[in-house]
Amino acid sequence: MHGAALALLDERAEDEWQADHGEEQGNERAVEKVDQGNLWLGIISGEPVSGDTVSPTGRWPLRWPNMEPELHPDLEPLAFLLGDWEGAGVGGYPTVESFHFGQEISFSHIGKPYLIYTSRTWRLDDEGNLAAPLARESGYWRAHAGGKVEVVLAHPTGFAEIYVGQAGFNRVELITDVVARTETAKEYTAGKRLYGLIGEDLGYAYDMAAEGQSLQSHLSAQLKRVS
Repeated sequence: MHGAALALLDERAEDEWQADHGEEQGNERAVEKVDQGNLWLGIISGEPVSGDTVSPTGRWPLRWPNMEPELHPDLEPLAFLLGDWEGAGVGGYPTVESFHFGQEISFSHIGKPYLIYTSRTWRLDDEGNLAAPLARESGYWRAHAGGKVEVVLAHPTGFAEIYVGQAGFNRVELITDVVARTETAKEYTAGKRLYGLIGEDLGYAYDMAAEGQSLQSHLSAQLKRVS
């Protein structure tokens, strides 16, 4: 069945190619068909295939080339965040015991008016070594003229949040505008974050309201730029 489906897909792709490009590119197309056949085979079988992945027309690779896009002007107030950061912090809340954690944060961009953001944390043991993984989050920091910022974050613990705030002078302050939770997520109702440079380090503080508690301090950390 897989073979018949693959043959049908290849026949349709060949007909479309000939209609658009004619016979003079037949040899080049023969090579591209092999790569596209591998791609279709991988989709149908669910197994990885060898060779570079190509677009359906075979004209360009799906892998984005290595390049440094120009920073969008609206991102200037957030430019201090760009890079990879590592460090340690402390956490606590009325419903949990105080703890120390290690953290990795990454901010990058592709020339559009937003930053791409990821964060990972781990509990630190008494010797300062990484232990059990803790929270992860990812999302986008959207910038607007005048330093206005909108942040969209998703969490694997079952909630998503939208922050709004203002950036300027190497700091940004954010507060939640919307919090959405799945049926099985713990109660979390609001958050407030402050990011800023401490010398050459990135410092931040995070307040949250959760599990019946009012908005109050939860996490703080100081991170060093590693790239």
